[in-house]
Amino acid sequence: MSNEFVYLLPLWSIIFGALLVLFIEMIFHEKGRDVIPYVSIVFILIAIFGTFRNYIDFLATKDSVLLFLNTAKIDILTNLFIVGTLFSGLLAILYSVQYLVEHRATTGEYYALILLVISGMINLIVSNELITFFVGLELMSIGSYVLAGYFRVREKSIEAAIKYYLPGVFSTAIILMGIAFIYGIAGNTNFDTIKAVLPLKITTLYSFYFGVLLLLVGFGFKIALVPFHAYAPDVYDGSAAPVSAFLSTAVKVAAFAILIRFMGEVFSISGDWLNIIPILSILTMFVGNIMAFNQDSIKRMLAYSSVAHAGYVLLAVVTIDKAPLNEIYFSVAFYLIAYTFMTAGAFGLLGWLSRKEEKLVTYDDLSGIAKKHPWFAVFMAVFMFSLAGFPPTAGFFGKYYVFRLAIVEGYYGLAILGILNSFMSAYYYLKVIIYMFMKKEQDFELPETFIALRLGILISVLGTLVIGFVPFYY
Repeated sequence: MSNEFVYLLPLWSIIFGALLVLFIEMIFHEKGRDVIPYVSIVFILIAIFGTFRNYIDFLATKDSVLLFLNTAKIDILTNLFIVGTLFSGLLAILYSVQYLVEHRATTGEYYALILLVISGMINLIVSNELITFFVGLELMSIGSYVLAGYFRVREKSIEAAIKYYLPGVFSTAIILMGIAFIYGIAGNTNFDTIKAVLPLKITTLYSFYFGVLLLLVGFGFKIALVPFHAYAPDVYDGSAAPVSAFLSTAVKVAAFAILIRFMGEVFSISGDWLNIIPILSILTMFVGNIMAFNQDSIKRMLAYSSVAHAGYVLLAVVTIDKAPLNEIYFSVAFYLIAYTFMTAGAFGLLGWLSRKEEKLVTYDDLSGIAKKHPWFAVFMAVFMFSLAGFPPTAGFFGKYYVFRLAIVEGYYGLAILGILNSFMSAYYYLKVIIYMFMKKEQDFELPETFIALRLGILISVLGTLVIGFVPFYY
C-alpha cells in the first residue's frame, strides 16, 4: 500500500465515515438514525487505530514523512495532535447520542458534520503547504459554525452561530491576508521552500513580519486569545453541551499544532519580536480567570476558563526560540489531550443534567446533587480537580510540562504568573464541588443513561486519571 494511504489512514477513515453517514441518512432517513452514531464511532476508532500504528512506526524511525508531493507532513508528534482531535470527536459523539434523543433533534448530518470538521482538523495538522493549510482551516471552520447553530429553534443557539460565524469569517480573512503577504515574499506556498527562501529576503523583512502578525491575529480568534476572545463565552454557552465540548477542545488542538509549526519550523521566529507572545499569554490567563469568577452559568465559567487554559498553553509557545521544538510540541500536545478529557467530561455531564434549552446549568442547579446522584458529583469533582491542576490528575501533569518548559528556558516570571493563575482558578472550580457536596439538595431527577453516555463518561474519567502516568516516547 502507498504511503499516502497508510500514513493518512485516519484522514481517509474519517472522510469515508462522513460520506457513509450522509448516504445512510439519505437512503434510510429516520430508520437509519439509530445506527448512524455508532457507524461514526467505528470510523473514529479505525482512525485512532491508524494513528497509534503511525505513532509506533515513527518510534522506530524517528523521522518525518512527506506525502502528496510535499503538501502534507506527518511525524511522531503530529500523531499526538491527531489523537487529541479524534478523542474530542469521539467524546462529542458519545455525549450527543442521548442528548439528541432527549431533545428530539437526531439527524444524520449532525454526525457527518462532526466527522467532516475532524477531517479538516487532521488536514490542518498535517499540512505542509499554504493552500492545503487553508483548505483544512475552512473545512474545520465552516462545519463548526453550523454545529454551533444546530438547534435552529433556540434563540441562544442562533446567537451562538452568528457570534461564531462573524468573528470566524473576519479571522479567516485576516489569515488569508497574512498568507498573501508570505506568498508575495517567498513566491511559493510550500513550507519547506518558504523556510529556505525567507532568510534571503532581507529587503522585505517588515512585510514578512506584518504577514506573520496577521496570521497570529487570525489564530488568536481561533484559539480565543485575549483580546480576540469575546465571542467564546456566548458561543460555548449557546451551543448544545456536546458541541461546546467539541469546539472548546478540538479546535484548540488543531490550531495550536499549526501555529507551532508556523512559528517554529516555517518562520523560525526569534528575537525581540517574540515579546508579543508573553503579553498575549499573560492577558489571556488573567482575563480568562477573572471573568470566570463572576459567572452564574457553569457553561460560561467553563468558556472563560477555556480562555485561561489557552494562556497556559501559550507559555510553551513563548519558548519557541530557545527550547527544542519537539519539547514544545509534546508539552502542548499533552496539555491539550488532557484538557480534552476533562473539559469534554464536564460538558458531557452538563448535557446529561440539562433539560429543555439547557436551563439547568447554574451553580444553584448543582446544589446537593451528591446526595441523590453521588456518581455524577464524584465524576464532576474529578474533572474540576483536574481543570484546577490538582495531582494526580491529567491537568496537573499538563501544567507541569508547560510550566517546567518555561522555567527551564528562563521565563521564571511567566511561570510564576501561570502558577498564580492556576491557584486563582481553583476558586471557581472548587465552588462547583462545594455546591454539589455541601449545599441544600435540589428536588429533581436525572434521566436514565444510555450506554453511549456511560462509555463517554468512563473514557473521560479514565483519561483524566490515567494519561499522566502513560509513558510517551518522542
